[in-house]
Amino acid sequence: MSLRLWQLLLLVLAVLLSGFAVISVTQATRNVTTELQVAENRQWFLRDESSRLLLELSTYTRMDRVDQIGAEMGMLAASPTQIQVVPNE
Repeated sequence: MSLRLWQLLLLVLAVLLSGFAVISVTQATRNVTTELQVAENRQWFLRDESSRLLLELSTYTRMDRVDQIGAEMGMLAASPTQIQVVPNE
């Protein structure tokens, strides 16, 4: 075979390998982009869920609600003389 033919075959092989490399990198980029979108959607869902749970927690811990439930259970507020502070160790 002549040198020209080897050069041509080498050039064709290089172009084919380069094309396959581009296809592979493009597919990998698409996969990573899809994973990113899924993670971002999950993040937004979790942020919304967290906000909803914080609102629910603040609703359940309102002092008037606690007082109302305590009164329904027959509980009374402690007088200042009954309150004891326990030191933190």
